[in-house]
Amino acid sequence: MDGTIVQRHLTGIEPLSGSNFKKWKSQLEIVLGWMEYDISLTEEMPAVPEPTATKSAKTEYLKWMKANKMAMMIIKSSIGDDIRRGIPSKDTVKELMEDIEDQFTGSKKALQFTYLTQLISLKYDGHGNVREHIPKLSKLVISLKELEMDLGTDFLFI
Repeated sequence: MDGTIVQRHLTGIEPLSGSNFKKWKSQLEIVLGWMEYDISLTEEMPAVPEPTATKSAKTEYLKWMKANKMAMMIIKSSIGDDIRRGIPSKDTVKELMEDIEDQFTGSKKALQFTYLTQLISLKYDGHGNVREHIPKLSKLVISLKELEMDLGTDFLFI
């Protein structure tokens, strides 16, 4: 596999920030699928082969283990340090993804509340440039939309 193609796909994964969980997961699944490491998500871990096991059983086990290891590294590299520290270590990618999903889908309402509170309390103080203030507002509105909270025009122009 060409290193530049792999690098392009890996950098195409938007780092997990919390509010972008759905987009992050989708991008991650595409990359893992393209690299054929998604078997660690879709298939159960095969049993450790006995020394007398067939070559195909040993190969299947080694393929799954490599996919799990590589997928784990890709996932961890696509999560910021602050978020990564809060996620417990797991042995399989499937367990890791379930924990991450629980963490971010369970806190959706809390994130909505946090962003909405920030949006309501964010006021232009008259110092500096208004053009610097507008992106702050836009970022909060976009974050709320990513969390499936559409504020509508009535709310924004009261």
